[in-house]
Amino acid sequence: MTPGPPGRVGVRLSGDPAGIEAAEAVLAAGSEILARSGPHPNRRDPGVRVYLTIRVPPAAPSGPGCRS
Repeated sequence: MTPGPPGRVGVRLSGDPAGIEAAEAVLAAGSEILARSGPHPNRRDPGVRVYLTIRVPPAAPSGPGCRS
């Protein structure tokens, strides 16, 4: 599998729809949701699953000599 563009991450959320909606809100507060697929019924477990593609912001520099 080839890595995608820098900063793009694939995420799978699984659970009850209300919990997934809450998790999406948390992710949207700190990143950009680029794509959403689902909900799809889980195959073996109760609930549903949703697939997201998100863009995370660049990490702030850390370590000696970095100012915060």
